[in-house]
Amino acid sequence: MRTRSAPSRLRLNPYKRLVGSLVLVLMIVLLSFLLATGGFENTGIFWFSTFPLLAFFLKGKKEGLVWIFLLILVEFIVLLLYHRGFLSIPYSSETIRQAFFSFVIVCILAFSYEYIRELQANQLKKVAAIDKLTKAYNRSKIAEVLEHEIEMARRYKIDLSLIMFDLDHFKEINDSYGHQVGDSVLEKVADIIRATIRKTDYFGRWGGEEFVMLLPQTNLEGAKILAKRTAGSIENCKFDGVGKVTASFGLTEFRSGDDIDKLIKRVDDALYKAKNSGRNLIVEL
Repeated sequence: MRTRSAPSRLRLNPYKRLVGSLVLVLMIVLLSFLLATGGFENTGIFWFSTFPLLAFFLKGKKEGLVWIFLLILVEFIVLLLYHRGFLSIPYSSETIRQAFFSFVIVCILAFSYEYIRELQANQLKKVAAIDKLTKAYNRSKIAEVLEHEIEMARRYKIDLSLIMFDLDHFKEINDSYGHQVGDSVLEKVADIIRATIRKTDYFGRWGGEEFVMLLPQTNLEGAKILAKRTAGSIENCKFDGVGKVTASFGLTEFRSGDDIDKLIKRVDDALYKAKNSGRNLIVEL
């Protein structure tokens, strides 16, 4: 199973990103004004410590740092104007030094908090995307990745194939040997798939004993080769307490005009045909 990391922060839509940037620009303008004028009783310089909190909240860890450096650059220009005699800033050197140390401490604390928050968010998102039993991607995650890969295939005119397979007579395994044995079969099948696919492929549990393999930059012939290899690996594996297990495979490739619903329906139809034609078969549509 490929383990592409998802972004730690949900991607904001362009409108929200623009609003966030506008807020930070206005904040920089306001802080520059307070620095130049002193604000209320010459406390304007201490308001700089609010900026890191806002920057990390609106932009996340990496972009927040960029905005903080931008603020520092702007305020450096303001201070340069002061030293050149263009501005008369009402602060003593000691006040500027205290404000600077306060700003640095808040930056460190805010960055640390955002780092921990993003780390926890990544861990939670990873757990939410993984099927607990097989450690494969779950259905919702596979659907999300499939949407993305379809868009890439459509935009860049690259191959994309999809394999869906189902373990034959799996209900009989559960009925005859119990669900614990059935679960061990699913776990072993998942291990077989992980050892078979490439690092660039995706593997997920679609539901029950049904699995999906998503193969970017792979045509139908390549998908067929992988399906045959996978079918052989499953059939030749000895499952404890069960013995021989086989699987039926449906496969298809992305075609111009496909969306996720069309692609899934076609591969599902191929799998249905494989199961109704005697099982332990590979059918392509």
